[in-house]
Amino acid sequence: PKTPFSMLAAPFGHGLKRSETDRPSLGSFATNGSSLNLIPSNTAVPQTSLVPIPAALLTHIHATCRKRIATLEYLRKVHEGHIYYFNTLLYTPSNLGQLPSMQYSKLGRRASNYVLLGTSIPPLLDLNADNPLEYLRSLASLLSEYDTYQQLNNPDASVGARGRMGAMFKSGMRGVKGRRSSSAAIETLSESVESAQLDSLPMPPISSGNLPEFTHLQTPSLPFDPDFHTAFATLADILIDTYSGIVQLLPNAESIGPGVGEAFGKADKILRKVLVQNATQELGDTTRREVRSEIGGVSRLVLAGLM
Repeated sequence: PKTPFSMLAAPFGHGLKRSETDRPSLGSFATNGSSLNLIPSNTAVPQTSLVPIPAALLTHIHATCRKRIATLEYLRKVHEGHIYYFNTLLYTPSNLGQLPSMQYSKLGRRASNYVLLGTSIPPLLDLNADNPLEYLRSLASLLSEYDTYQQLNNPDASVGARGRMGAMFKSGMRGVKGRRSSSAAIETLSESVESAQLDSLPMPPISSGNLPEFTHLQTPSLPFDPDFHTAFATLADILIDTYSGIVQLLPNAESIGPGVGEAFGKADKILRKVLVQNATQELGDTTRREVRSEIGGVSRLVLAGLM
């Protein structure tokens, strides 16, 4: 018969058991000449500081600047039609206007916003060329003001105004009585054409008198809407120079003072939100949709040949 497991465990447990007299005591260490480095209870244990080392922070800032410069150069080349977007699609200035987010009525407002941001950034470096902390704080404040201005001056916000303007003309035409059926049909067609023309025209920018007071963002009234592709490429060049200027202002670890890392992180976060994420998201959504369409077409051709 097989031996139960509990019976086998008894001898092993008895053989491995150690008596209390075999355990070494503190007296044995003292007798053998060994010394114990005991820490008194009132001695403070040193704790590791959570403040980032200036050298590590400098490396992080320089690496982030290099990444942003590479991203901005890549987006500029994609918008200019020089390279394929991640080796998938080639976007040219002509077919970029076919994207839902880049309609003609919205591009003028976006281009104006880019021009305002591009003209507001260079003076900051001239005023704070010898103070990296103040420059980064001013840059973060400028980008925060631009984010607020962009939300107030959203290109999508003008759609409702155009609709109300078209409805105003329509309501005035509906008040005329005594129309015949044929003339009413013609006038209805003309109303729809006029409404479509009003929707396609860019609305004038919001007057600076209706905006809050900005400290760093310059908001002059532009007489016309600038070209979107030129404005985007110019703003990308200005932002590339901005990140390059940050690297030059922080050449070594001694230039990293208190608050520099926080100010840089705030400015970089807002910039990534207002420009980089929007540009990459609209290109990424269109690219995924077109790639799925191309793969579906190839699949149909392959399956048709096999069948």
